[in-house]
Amino acid sequence: MEAITELFGLNYQTILLGFFAILVAVKEFFEIRDWYKHKFGIKTAADEAKESIEGRIAMLEKHDKWQYEEITKIAQGVEDIRRSQLDSTIDQQRWEILDFSSALMGGRKYNRESFDHVYRIYEKYENVLRENHMTNGFVDDSMKIVAEYYKAQFTENLKEN
Repeated sequence: MEAITELFGLNYQTILLGFFAILVAVKEFFEIRDWYKHKFGIKTAADEAKESIEGRIAMLEKHDKWQYEEITKIAQGVEDIRRSQLDSTIDQQRWEILDFSSALMGGRKYNRESFDHVYRIYEKYENVLRENHMTNGFVDDSMKIVAEYYKAQFTENLKEN
């Protein structure tokens, strides 16, 4: 019981003041230590580890930027190749239709499978244009000519039989 009585008899103001004095002393100790480290260029293992980590982070950020730029270049290259392939496909299909139409107007005769082939090419051509939000300005007239020749050639054959 005496211990409890002595505990209540302590001067708490002095204890609290002593505690804060110790905290201030510890804070000052660290500030003086940091001042000496800075003044004399002293590096601790923690400082070196921190610098090493910061250096690695800077290097990784630089590498990430480089990677992003390279990926962007590759993506642009792929897009250029895709666009070139698309243009080539459209040109080939367009040329096949135009050439077929010109040959018909020149008097050349084709069988039904050739006409079917041109109609399939035309359908693919229209699908490619639609999927890529492009418009057709070249083969519509040629397809009208193909349709007229198809109708004339195969209607005449039906009438003759």
